[in-house]
Amino acid sequence: MAPAMLRRPVLLLLALSAAPAGCRRHRANVRVFPSPIAIELSGPAAAPPADLAPRLAAIGASSFFVPAVLARADGETLSFHALPLPAKPFPGRVYLEVAGRGDFDPALARDPARAASELWRALEPATHAPWGQIAGVHLAWRVSASAKGEAVVLAELRRRLPADWTVSAAVDARLTEETTKGWRAAARNASFLVAETFGRGEDADPAGFVYSASLEDAAALRVPVYAGYAPQGWGVLRSSDGTARATVSDSVVNELSEDRRFDFSFGDVLSDPDESVYVFSPLRPASSPRWGGPVRPGDTITFRERRTGDFTKALADGRAAPGKIVRLASLEEDGRWNGFGVLEDVLLGRPLEPKLAFSRAGGAENAVVAVNTAAECSELTRINTWIDVTVRGARILDARPGDFDRFLFLDERGRPVSGPRARTIRFFENLVAAGESMRTGPIRLSGTGEMSVSAHVATVDGKTLRTAETPLE
Repeated sequence: MAPAMLRRPVLLLLALSAAPAGCRRHRANVRVFPSPIAIELSGPAAAPPADLAPRLAAIGASSFFVPAVLARADGETLSFHALPLPAKPFPGRVYLEVAGRGDFDPALARDPARAASELWRALEPATHAPWGQIAGVHLAWRVSASAKGEAVVLAELRRRLPADWTVSAAVDARLTEETTKGWRAAARNASFLVAETFGRGEDADPAGFVYSASLEDAAALRVPVYAGYAPQGWGVLRSSDGTARATVSDSVVNELSEDRRFDFSFGDVLSDPDESVYVFSPLRPASSPRWGGPVRPGDTITFRERRTGDFTKALADGRAAPGKIVRLASLEEDGRWNGFGVLEDVLLGRPLEPKLAFSRAGGAENAVVAVNTAAECSELTRINTWIDVTVRGARILDARPGDFDRFLFLDERGRPVSGPRARTIRFFENLVAAGESMRTGPIRLSGTGEMSVSAHVATVDGKTLRTAETPLE
């Protein structure tokens, strides 16, 4: 009796001591899904600096989709190339992305097993690299009619990857009766899907393609479906014969708008209702690595930009999704439109328009400085954005445009006049960029006068921002 009675406490003690280990194993095998807001980088990029952590936390962003492999499709031929590792690991959770260029339907329809094998050869080393806390692998390539082939690739990844990693894929277009069945097969092998509902995706064509996926369609696939957004645009440099030569960051739009070697025009609003289209045309030969090399008359650089108001509406339309995945070129304040700062303002309910602060420069120059302290930029326009500098107690003798594009002398009734009869100088600016600082040229007065400033700014959403007249010290 005694030995049996002694064995029971020992067995109970062993069971209790084993329980935590078993719980740990169970927790380790649980797949972790993306945070409510996840950042998807559109190319190799550095991990966010530590001082960005509070801003990321404020919007609920603790997951990153980071391109690890670039996949290209040319008919039935596929190629895969590993992308550079970040200099330091990402914080939070990392989902390794396979970024596709081209139409993957032909290759996946012909031999999906071979596609999966070739992909794994490029991807497998990346799964052991120090990206950070890897939580899954995501396929971001264009597939429609061959979603059954996509299912084969997802199943092969599921077989090879750790059990606690997710496997996911992007849906780029509306589902039809013909494609729904294939996507249901893909969904059975996926932890979640991402419906790309807003913006453009990069492709074999430098102009990319417009996303048109629907959360309502994807809801029938019986798997969690996140909403995907690509709010940033880019430019395409084309020769006079229409040949695409380079893609251009939209961070150079402001630079081009101020370069007198270029003229600009606007795309057809009726044919492009969801995008603002800006076309820059060189008036004479010019060159800069910033826009892809030399340009000549007849060449064009065309930018397609999504409006901030449309982005806001799209985010609201995706409120039923378990999370939102937003694609950005980087988290740096690099002059790109609809960047991280705009995403912050949208999610935190801040005003979505430029915010100008004015000051009077010291010294004998008598200049005025205007700074846009917001992450939002103005619309590109020749005539609808300006600041008015009004002078009282002295006559205006002369002025220079400085950083502004041009200026005009106006009398007290707003009519164009010569300098000595003017009471106001209107400084026009084609584009007020995010964070831009603009300084007028010297303003010569007949004596010590009082100066005040007001502004009229055209916003990218078709509205007008007016600031009241403010005295300058």
